[in-house]
Amino acid sequence: MRLGTRGGLAVAAVLGVAALLRLAWVVGAQWEDPLVGDAIYYSAQAEVLAEGRGFEHPYTGEAAADHPPLTPVVFAPASWLDPLLPGDVIQAQRLLGAALGVVAVWALGLLAREVGGDRTALVAMAIAAVYPGLWINDGLIMSETPTAVVTALLLWVLIRWSRGSSPAWLVGLVGGVATLTRAELALLVALAVVPLVLLRRPIPWRDLAVVPLVAALVLAPWTLRNLARFEEPVLISTNDGLTLIGANCDRTYGEGLGFWDLRCAPPIEGDQSEVSAAYRDLAFDYIAEHKGELPKVVAARIGRVWSLWRPNDMVFLNQGEDREPAASRLALWGYWALAPVAAAGTVLLWRRRERAVAGILLSTAAMVTLTAALFYGIVRFRLPAEVAMVAVAAVAVEHLLSRRRSAPADPSAAG
Repeated sequence: MRLGTRGGLAVAAVLGVAALLRLAWVVGAQWEDPLVGDAIYYSAQAEVLAEGRGFEHPYTGEAAADHPPLTPVVFAPASWLDPLLPGDVIQAQRLLGAALGVVAVWALGLLAREVGGDRTALVAMAIAAVYPGLWINDGLIMSETPTAVVTALLLWVLIRWSRGSSPAWLVGLVGGVATLTRAELALLVALAVVPLVLLRRPIPWRDLAVVPLVAALVLAPWTLRNLARFEEPVLISTNDGLTLIGANCDRTYGEGLGFWDLRCAPPIEGDQSEVSAAYRDLAFDYIAEHKGELPKVVAARIGRVWSLWRPNDMVFLNQGEDREPAASRLALWGYWALAPVAAAGTVLLWRRRERAVAGILLSTAAMVTLTAALFYGIVRFRLPAEVAMVAVAAVAVEHLLSRRRSAPADPSAAG
């Protein structure tokens, strides 16, 4: 970002605040916490990678593809800090997560600069530095913080591509990397093209072929490895079956409406791909037998992901992934404060005839809604949309600040 000397100092100050806040959160609130949920897998898999054993299951030694591979790859270098933090790789991984959180703040500035210019970039970074919905994830050793980084970069390159400033192959490259971080981000590239088509933006047919081709080449080593190692086809991960069965059972169609429950998954023998396939079949059978309840369940899922229905449930449910209740409340309040500002920023972009940019940013909301409808509702699925919301909220804040700067100091001077 070319902001000049004063702007560069401001960026450094914002990144410093972001780093201090995240360090305080990780060391002060999460340092001694035991790992729970998916973090157990991500942490252990990262250690296995650092030892040079590849993607084998940390506890069984069998082939593993529980989740897309990029998150454990990102956390694997934390093991190199073991001499500085002897015997506690988990703490080194938490520190690396905090550093990635600062990178996410920078990446959001890059996105916001493309959306609204240098001042908008600085405002977006300031919001991202303190926004609880971002820093709450940075000590968890999960996919959310890497997802924030790749989502910001993907939106940045999509907007540049829509303006003819970035080549189609770069969209495919970043889109492939994003998919290796969180599988649903593959939808974002496809959905981002929709507003461009509706707005009649000229998209060369060659680009529409290049983007998926390059993305497929990025995914190919991982997918081919999975096809060779597992009994059943596995493209990105074996987690889809468990996700589906946990979201489609009596518990999640009843008292836990719209959520997910591990107790819904019965023990099944086989490798990960066979277990996932069996879970998928059970889930689809359950859906077929409960079609009449599905609209209510889908509505609850969407309501949960957007904090429109029983939002305080997440303060309790988030504890299953080591998010402190107080921090979850802050994240909820921060989201409610951010949402109307982001809506105002979207209107401003539309009025400025930056409709393609607004459409690309809104495509994150479509992706989040579709993901929740197909699987289940949890606020961490909303993270890609919150990245876009921070960037577009910065447009509204910068507009307000510009109007205040341009207003005459003496009201009588306006006459």
